[in-house]
Amino acid sequence: MTKGLAMQFLAELIGEWLLELPDFEPEKQAPFGSRYWLGWLGILFHLVLVGLLAFISFFSLAKLLKDFHLGHMILATFLLGLALFSLWRLGKYLVRMCRATNYYWKRK
Repeated sequence: MTKGLAMQFLAELIGEWLLELPDFEPEKQAPFGSRYWLGWLGILFHLVLVGLLAFISFFSLAKLLKDFHLGHMILATFLLGLALFSLWRLGKYLVRMCRATNYYWKRK
């Protein structure tokens, strides 16, 4: 693998997996190519992120119910909002990837 190709793959990984760029158009990409699979990897990443945020929020709320502390309340509220936002983004991203999959299947 050449250095330029590795850097391009790394840029695609950062762009699609972490930033979720909305420019993924199945018509312009190779069917079931690297960008397609990086999209599904991004969905897996967001599932893990939502699970982790929900887990931490749950235990922050449990700690808040045990003994009231303003720091736990702020942390739980912030993380719960972040988890809900991530879940909303995950839903939009999942719909987009399912549409790309349907497009590729119909194109075959």
